[in-house]
Amino acid sequence: MELFITDRYRAIPLSLADAPSLQAFFDANPEYFLAVTGAPALPTEAHDEIVTPPPADFAWTDRWVMAFRDADDVTVAMANVTSDLPAPNVWHIGLFIVATRAFGTGLAAKLHDALLEWARTHGARWMRLGVVAGNARAERFWLREGYVETRVREGIAMGARVNSVRVMVKPLDGGRVDEYLALVARDRPDPPMEESQ
Repeated sequence: MELFITDRYRAIPLSLADAPSLQAFFDANPEYFLAVTGAPALPTEAHDEIVTPPPADFAWTDRWVMAFRDADDVTVAMANVTSDLPAPNVWHIGLFIVATRAFGTGLAAKLHDALLEWARTHGARWMRLGVVAGNARAERFWLREGYVETRVREGIAMGARVNSVRVMVKPLDGGRVDEYLALVARDRPDPPMEESQ
């Protein structure tokens, strides 16, 4: 079963039974984990990615951990996407990793474009994500893809590191950043004091 298809790649939803293949992808492509945690993926990384829901204080509707597979059924990328998080019509990319061998080929942009089109057709008006400050390759990619920073969250523990995370958003389907910030107070540059990080 596919979530969507683009060119010669299929986006496949993953279940717990797929944890070993996702773990193998993480192990073969450690760059993200090295950049944000300072170490390769934990042995339980794929299992945890598939089964761990968003934080309890967030509203959300659906969540997909997906693999992008080529015509030979080889995983070339993966993503974790949640709809209506933290507000209706706001979708969140929790993780997006492309195989190291595909760096510089344009594959990441192609898969991301297909992901956005799929999200749009299912009601997304904004796509949201967080990128670790200092993860230069990822920061450049998301800026090229049209995301804008709305605020920075400090002191986010990730493995052995404590990172600053740039919260970024991209308007879709006619939505605007100012509309988004009116809807999602926690992502304003100066959020209300009662908002948690």
